[in-house]
Amino acid sequence: MGKVCILKSTSLALIILLLITAGQAAVIQTQASAAAPDLVVRDLVTETLIRGLEATEIKPVPATAPACLLIAGVQGKNGSLVVGARARLLTVSGEIRRDTMRELSVKFGVSGLKVGQQLVMLTSDLEWTQQQGGEVLTLGFERGLFNGFFNGAPHFKVGVQVARWGDELCVAAR
Repeated sequence: MGKVCILKSTSLALIILLLITAGQAAVIQTQASAAAPDLVVRDLVTETLIRGLEATEIKPVPATAPACLLIAGVQGKNGSLVVGARARLLTVSGEIRRDTMRELSVKFGVSGLKVGQQLVMLTSDLEWTQQQGGEVLTLGFERGLFNGFFNGAPHFKVGVQVARWGDELCVAAR
């Protein structure tokens, strides 16, 4: 009878331990998920470029802005391309290619950018590619909770594209 009581007590203790561990994991996942909608990496990139390049944002984005059509174009009702709502358009002067890469690498580079309780880190190469008369810079980011980012906290991959057409830059989420 003594062995049966010990076995029942041990089983109960293991069940309680598993429930506590599962509860802690759910709290961590909930914290990471709850923080997800609050942070739009596209807007962080846009604000960085506005400040760093002394750019001017154009609002509302014209439906036929060439830079935005490269990365955020959607087919309109009549079959023509129009700019989707996920784009932000900037006008910039100067050496756009070099200055854009410098601003992004300084802000999001080696140590990342802490925003509230999250860390946003640039994980892709900075390389412009030619695309239909303009240039496109495809950026890959990882973001997650600052505490534990480098030792197991969940990370979220985020893609952003920057398109250049003349003196315009368009920033859109992928």
